[in-house]
Amino acid sequence: MEAFKSEKVPEEDLKKVKKIERKVRRELGVKEVRLLLAISDEFKETAIQTLFNEEEEPLIMFNYESDIVQRVLKDGTALEGILLHENMHILQEESEKYVELIEKIKKSANKHKNEFREKKKLQELLQTVVMVLKDLMVNDELLKKGEGKKLLKYYENSIRIKPKTRTEIDVDYWNDLFVAVISLVPAWIPFYRNNMRKEGANIRNLIHDKYSEVPIKVSQIGNQLMDELMEMHMPPEQEEADELFDELISLHDELSDTSK
Repeated sequence: MEAFKSEKVPEEDLKKVKKIERKVRRELGVKEVRLLLAISDEFKETAIQTLFNEEEEPLIMFNYESDIVQRVLKDGTALEGILLHENMHILQEESEKYVELIEKIKKSANKHKNEFREKKKLQELLQTVVMVLKDLMVNDELLKKGEGKKLLKYYENSIRIKPKTRTEIDVDYWNDLFVAVISLVPAWIPFYRNNMRKEGANIRNLIHDKYSEVPIKVSQIGNQLMDELMEMHMPPEQEEADELFDELISLHDELSDTSK
């Protein structure tokens, strides 16, 4: 395993991540993974992510200046939780599950292509849905493996960080809220799906607190998506993917109307 860090990142933090990452890879059976703890303007909006180069080699990158990364580095259980999550993504990427998922969601999106004047908006929604379902699949699998407490600890640390205050609540605000809230669905729905309802409810409460200026809208999105996702197969059947995409478009339109 190669590990890199920016010059200003302490060596002890890199060692801490390397140690837990080795443990996680052994548990999951993941091959070599590169690690990077970086201070980088290029990734300043992202805390932790997995990237793949042209040779399909995975790199797990931590944005060292992120508040989320700083909190996670102080909590070994939370750090193990996010490394389990990212390594499971790598395992899923090697399987056919993601290919099947993306094909089905694209079919669902194409059914709505005439409803979107801006193709970019449909593409953004498509990318968000794929990301959400990938995260849902990963967390579902980790909970089945008994890793719920570690995953819970990661989300408790990361969700508590409030978003930047917005001075104007306009169309862009509602669009950003919609993406942010559905992106957090994989943080709590898997707990409900795997008989950990109390833990799932705790995460939902943290999300409500995070977006406390619009709790009704956040709750509305969560409730409607919960109905769609509780019994969904992973990856979903085509009919399930269609119903989910229809529901998301409906929710998006409702939020857009709110701003008018």
